Amino acid sequence: MVEIIPEIKALGKKQHGECLAGELLLYLGIHSFVPMFDKDGNPCNYGKRDSDAPADEALVELITAVNDSENIYHDIPWETKKADWLQTILSGKTQLSTMGVDGYFEKSECLLRA
Repeated sequence: MVEIIPEIKALGKKQHGECLAGELLLYLGIHSFVPMFDKDGNPCNYGKRDSDAPADEALVELITAVNDSENIYHDIPWETKKADWLQTILSGKTQLSTMGVDGYFEKSECLLRA
């Protein structure tokens, strides 16, 4: 995922691209891992993945851009989309924690809670 983050950031700079790029980051963030298990069948502990920090920074940039412009997403108010993104992060965090992944969109979560 790390290699496509610059392209996602470029999408976010296009007119009305911030929310589309944010949705893509959130989708890839939850789907960009392969479950691995030890010899006893227990999930391996991933910790922080290489893509987590760059993806989080990219999402922070997108959230800030939308906050600054007060854009809406397909006639959905930003506050509604913001709540959806926060819920997506919290759900993803719960799901990924079962795989031992931590550090999932931490800065973005704080920014969306503000």
